[in-house]
Amino acid sequence: MKTSGTQRFDRLGKGLKFGRRKITSRGGMILALILIPVLATPVTAGEAPGSADPFARFGSFAEGSELVVDHRVWNTMLEATVVVIKPSARKTSRSRRAADPLREKAGTRLSRGSRPVAPLESNRVLFHLLSREHVELVAKYRRELEILPNSYPLADFDKNEQLAYWLNLHNATLFEQLARRYPISKLKSLRKGRKNKPSLWDEKLLTVEGVALSLNDIQNNILIRHWNSPMVLYGFYQGAVGGPSLSNNAFTGENVHGILESKAEEFVNSHRGVKVWHGAARVSLLYEWGKAAFPDWESDLASHLAQITTGPRQAELMSAKGVTAKLYEWNVAEIKNENLSTGRALAAAASMVTRGGATHVPGAYDAATVTLLREAASQK
Repeated sequence: MKTSGTQRFDRLGKGLKFGRRKITSRGGMILALILIPVLATPVTAGEAPGSADPFARFGSFAEGSELVVDHRVWNTMLEATVVVIKPSARKTSRSRRAADPLREKAGTRLSRGSRPVAPLESNRVLFHLLSREHVELVAKYRRELEILPNSYPLADFDKNEQLAYWLNLHNATLFEQLARRYPISKLKSLRKGRKNKPSLWDEKLLTVEGVALSLNDIQNNILIRHWNSPMVLYGFYQGAVGGPSLSNNAFTGENVHGILESKAEEFVNSHRGVKVWHGAARVSLLYEWGKAAFPDWESDLASHLAQITTGPRQAELMSAKGVTAKLYEWNVAEIKNENLSTGRALAAAASMVTRGGATHVPGAYDAATVTLLREAASQK
């Protein structure tokens, strides 16, 4: 029997459940709200607001609430700036060499050579096309998300809507931080921190309902804790090629589980997510950073990945002995037009680029992006 997207997401998400409801109208503001309080039934997890645990307040939900956040400005920005890369075919260097016709003709001592495939994966952001005005637009959206609960407490929203809220807030915040630092090529020092400077992910960059929050707080102390599902990990934009792809659509209460499932399947089955090498599984550092989602880390992670992997890799993973978090590509997930026509690796990446479901040739990004950025700016 064919299962629905929601049912399948529930199974993969280790108990995460989502309701479905139809919202028929929205306001014209950046944060449009529809409130029908008689439909809301509060559901509380953890301690009450005001307790010694500052993150417990974010575990309350209003089942049946019709309160909705309008993320259209963020959605327009993502449509304008995210270049979608097709999923990897997962051909290894070894398999490419074996199928090389030149190698077949000339013998085993001659081959074309190979390049790592993982750096060619993952959606890219056109940071080089962003003006100060565009960055401020993202900052304005981020600030409005921060202050929204001052008027409408998050506990008045249902679980889907809150999940979309937190993922968009996290991703817009990191997007803004990287845009302000651009040009930046690698994120290793920002992620790991330095002697006298903490990781960017540990800095208290946000304040929601009076609670100072870092990006890691949103991931580990709010979403992993209160949603109790590893699936939320695939919604966090990491900025680097090695992380899950940034979607070119904003999360909403209605699409959040579908996007997370899609991103999980792409990531786990890519070269960035999992590799089985000499009988042992090597996985992305994402799973180490999100280890709170896996109480028995090795066993729970292996079980989670086995549900998402496809083809012969699933059997390889199930028989793997040991799991080690080693994989990560630290390069910023960005792409410049001038690079698309130069370099063997980037030329290969260019052939995999899609935007809005259609393939775009190199050089077409600027015109399309300028149009969409103007639309975003007009919504301020």
